[in-house]
Amino acid sequence: MVQVQSVMTPTLEAPDTDLRLQQLAAFFAQQWQTVHGRSGIDPSARLAGNTLTITLIQALLDAETVMASDPDHASSILRQVTHEVDSFYPQFAHQIERLLHCHVGALHVELLPASSAIRVHVQLRDAPRPI
Repeated sequence: MVQVQSVMTPTLEAPDTDLRLQQLAAFFAQQWQTVHGRSGIDPSARLAGNTLTITLIQALLDAETVMASDPDHASSILRQVTHEVDSFYPQFAHQIERLLHCHVGALHVELLPASSAIRVHVQLRDAPRPI
């Protein structure tokens, strides 16, 4: 006879979740500084459903911001930024899994030229629910 265990989505208390999200945002900013050479300001993280979103303002150099604003060059700078994020994604994914007790899935990188920002969206499996 086979026993089946139900899978429960982990729950975290709201203050605990906020602290963990702050830690993830800070870790992302630190890794971005190491790889890109620019620290950015005001790293933030938000958990909505099964998506973790990290935003880092002023993460792009002035020339990169100009390119990101130009439709003829935006895809090129997006590929470059995505490549840089991919270079530290294994470490970032490990931190997500360790702090949020879930599994990571797809990564999507977005550029926000108006604030020289980068935003990453990470799909989570078995994401925690704040209580």
